[in-house]
Amino acid sequence: MYNNKIMKTILISILLVVLASSTVSPDPQMIFDIVGPFSETAFGCLVEQGYTSVIVRASSDTPGVIDPNAVQTLENAQAAGLATSIYIVVCPSTYFFN
Repeated sequence: MYNNKIMKTILISILLVVLASSTVSPDPQMIFDIVGPFSETAFGCLVEQGYTSVIVRASSDTPGVIDPNAVQTLENAQAAGLATSIYIVVCPSTYFFN
């Protein structure tokens, strides 16, 4: 029915949504959009500048592939005290290159 790659992508997507949605701030004042790996120290700098939330892109530039850094980036943001959320671009080539 579904191949292993699709099922793995779906399961990882669900995990990322659960991880991110558990800490979303109901009233964010300043939000930062993250693409790629980001350290806890770097997130600490954002907190010092007044940011309260981050949105992490969990998809990679390859369609159907989850960014391997997304989970660690979310954990780093949460450790720095930021509320987190994610977004996934399902078919980047469809949205950006056509």
